[in-house]
Amino acid sequence: ATSSVATALILIFAADTALWAIPALLLALACASHAPRKALFGETWSLGRYIEWRVRVVVATLGFWILLALTPAILASTPRPAQWTMAAALVVTLLLWHHFYARILLASLGATPLERRDLDPFFASVFDQTTAAVPTVWRAGAQGGIFANALALPDTGRGRVVFFDTLLERLTPQEIAAILAHEVAHLEHFDARRLRRQYFVTTVAGVGLVCASAALVAWAPARRG
Repeated sequence: ATSSVATALILIFAADTALWAIPALLLALACASHAPRKALFGETWSLGRYIEWRVRVVVATLGFWILLALTPAILASTPRPAQWTMAAALVVTLLLWHHFYARILLASLGATPLERRDLDPFFASVFDQTTAAVPTVWRAGAQGGIFANALALPDTGRGRVVFFDTLLERLTPQEIAAILAHEVAHLEHFDARRLRRQYFVTTVAGVGLVCASAALVAWAPARRG
């Protein structure tokens, strides 16, 4: 929560420093949390490996929104003749990231399909009761780290569920199936109609923000003059 507030304050009051200040903030947070996590959770990974994993998780889950939030700072730091070209590049990047969000997330986390025969009967009992399309199930994680979480990635076709290795290593098949049921409930909630509406709103808002930022950066100095 503290890092989120600090990030917001940087974007509001010191946007011209955001391109280096926010990465520095996140790096400092990672460095400060490494030793306490090792003591509390018994993690064994090195600082470098921990920072790498943190970067991958942030890019996978928040990268789209971070890039969108940094758009005004990026455009402000771009030479004036290239600002609209940069705005176009940002629009294309954001649209592609938004469209392929789930695939980018899986690739960033190094996720692979979950293959555990002992879980099949328990998973089947969950899938038999869902109204959503049966999702594909994935696993991800980093050796030496503790990351107990699971994610649902809704899709208008076949959704995805990602388990992190800590859950798979420490829970029983019944407990893992219970978590799967929870994630599948998210997939049921975000049905095709809701997803299409959300997709449209995010697309329009993202393109609008980039264009508005480019216009303000390009025209505000002229108005002051």
